Amino acid sequence: MKNRINMILLAAGNSRRFGSNKLLTEYNGKLLYQYTFDIVAKVSQWLTNNKVDYSIYTVSQYKEILIQAEKNNYAAIENHKPEQGIAYSIKLGIESHSDFTQNTAALTPYEREKYLFFVCDQPLLRSESVIDLISVYLNSDKSMGCLSYKNRMGNPCIFDDECIPDLLKLKGDKGGKKIILQNQSNTLTVQVEDEKELFDVDDIADFKKLHEFGRKNSPTK
Repeated sequence: MKNRINMILLAAGNSRRFGSNKLLTEYNGKLLYQYTFDIVAKVSQWLTNNKVDYSIYTVSQYKEILIQAEKNNYAAIENHKPEQGIAYSIKLGIESHSDFTQNTAALTPYEREKYLFFVCDQPLLRSESVIDLISVYLNSDKSMGCLSYKNRMGNPCIFDDECIPDLLKLKGDKGGKKIILQNQSNTLTVQVEDEKELFDVDDIADFKKLHEFGRKNSPTK
C-alpha cells in the first residue's frame, strides 16, 4: 500500500449567521461551493500525474450539492443531522471511506492514509497552495498539516490516519483545527501568498468583503 489522500469536502452547514444557504449563493458567476469543487478537480489531476491514489467525498445536507458531487464522480454523503455541527460531517466523511480503520499502529508512515478536509466557503483559495501543502506534507514526518498566513492557521487541513480517534471525538462546531492547535509541535504549516486565500464566508458582511477584494483574487488561475 502507498500514500492515499482521502479528500473530504465539508458542505453541510446551516449558514445560521448568513441567513440563507451561503453555499448556493453566487459569487463572480459561480456558486460559492463550486470554487472548492474546481480546486479539488485541479488537485486531483496533480495527484494523478504524481501517481498518488486518492478518493473524494462530499458531505452535505443539500440535494443540489450532492447531485453535483455525483456528476463529478465524488462520493456523495448525505448529512441528516447538520445541527450536530461540522464534527458530525467530519465523522461521516471518515467513516464513509471503505478502508477506514482505527488500527494504524502497525503501519509505516508511507502506508498510512491521509485525510484532507476542505470547507466549501473559501472561494479565494488557490489550487497551487493546496498542492504545495500536500507535496510538503507527504515528504514530512508530521501527523497533521494546514495552510497558514504568518501565525494564522487556516483550511484546508490534512491528517495522518493515526489522528482518526481524535477526529472522531470532535463535537459540535469544533473542527480539525482544534486538534492542530493542541498539537502544534506535530503540525506542518505551509504559508499562502495572500491572507485572503484563508478567508471564509460566515455572514453577509463577509460576502460583501469578497466583492471588495475584487476579481484580481480569483482562485481559478
